[in-house]
Amino acid sequence: MNMKESPKRYHPEAGFTLIELIMVIVVLGILAAAITPQYLDVATEADAATTNKLHGDIKSTMQTAFGMHRMRQTTASNTPANADGNSIWITDCASLAQYIPATEMGGATCAGGTITFPDGRTAALTAETINSSATLAAI
Repeated sequence: MNMKESPKRYHPEAGFTLIELIMVIVVLGILAAAITPQYLDVATEADAATTNKLHGDIKSTMQTAFGMHRMRQTTASNTPANADGNSIWITDCASLAQYIPATEMGGATCAGGTITFPDGRTAALTAETINSSATLAAI
């Protein structure tokens, strides 16, 4: 049995031309240029949101500590009543660290009476008194 061979046909090389490749690169460049500023805005907004959350968390902690001190009728000269130190009045960053360790500050740093947040904003800490909780200045 003799099979007929099919005639050989001309097949041009498969692939993309240089012009097609350049056009794809140009389109990708345009898309990247349009998306990059939006990404940078999102990162900035995320830093601001983190700062606002930390600011609120610290203020809430100060209010809670003040409530505990009023309930226990402690004074600023009291030594810690227990191992977690929650009788210490918040007067500066060192005493705030008894309530919020540096590992839980989410990138904020505290020195003296000033807290520096991840986005660069700062807030001053005002010491707790017998009649009011410690406060944190608006950012």
